[in-house]
Amino acid sequence: MPIYEYRCRKCRKRFEELVKIGETPQCPRCHDPSPEQLFSMTASVSTSTTREKSLRIARSAVRSVKREKDHADAVYHSNYIKEHSEPAPPARTKQAAAAAARKPTAAHKPTAAHRPTKKRRGK
Repeated sequence: MPIYEYRCRKCRKRFEELVKIGETPQCPRCHDPSPEQLFSMTASVSTSTTREKSLRIARSAVRSVKREKDHADAVYHSNYIKEHSEPAPPARTKQAAAAAARKPTAAHKPTAAHRPTKKRRGK
């Protein structure tokens, strides 16, 4: 038994009904005995227009999925880089930078061999 699509001529309600061939169902809302049988879209013939429309819908869906995948991939790479990179050294404050500038480093300190000796004044 096929499913047919109908529209009531009195109340304009659209409905589908599973009927035997040759039977006509009543409208479920107003019980009109002669609803109009419609051409069902599932039984439509494929034309270039319907193919183009289907292709546009499919391409739109693919673009949407690709956009989501690209975003997820970018987030994954960003998180991977954050997790696997060395932590940045702590930022130096102005006070710490000034203190470091005042202290001589080991490379600038004179060693014992290079220090001038004190001359003794006479006894």
